[in-house]
Amino acid sequence: MTALKVLVGAMTVLILLGLGAVIWRSFELMSGRAPGRNFGAVSLGLPAGCRIVEARPEGARLIVRAGEGGSCERLYILDIATGAVLGTVAP
Repeated sequence: MTALKVLVGAMTVLILLGLGAVIWRSFELMSGRAPGRNFGAVSLGLPAGCRIVEARPEGARLIVRAGEGGSCERLYILDIATGAVLGTVAP
C-alpha cells in the first residue's frame, strides 16, 4: 500500500510539472516572445541612390524589389523567420 501511495504522489508531481510547462509555453507564445520572431535589422547593402520599391511575402520568404534604374534593379529573397538573405536576382 505504501508503494502505491509513493507511485501516485510521484505521478501527481510529474503531471503538475507537465501542466506548468504547457501553461508557461502558452504565455510565452501569446506574449510574442517566441524564439525566432525578432531578428533585428537586416541590411541589403543597396548602392547609394537605390531604394526599395516593393516587398511582399511569399510563404516563408520575403521578396524585396529594389529599383530606380541601372544597377539598382534587383530582387532580394529573405527568410522571414531568420532575416537571412537567401539570394539575389539581378537582370
